[in-house]
Amino acid sequence: MEKTEKLERALREDIVTKISNRFKLLEDITAFSKPSIAIIDIVNFSLINDLYSIKKEINFFKLLRND
Repeated sequence: MEKTEKLERALREDIVTKISNRFKLLEDITAFSKPSIAIIDIVNFSLINDLYSIKKEINFFKLLRND
């Protein structure tokens, strides 16, 4: 993979989870005439990390990822 491609990917997705980030979201929203979004607010998500580890958090977010 070329350096340019790596930089483009790093700009648009999280390095650990490979989930698209806010920058990618903003790009995608402009492609739709009537975009909509769902926001999930997980209160005290850090408690899940403390209890189950960051690996479980990463797996959780990977499940939410749209492939």
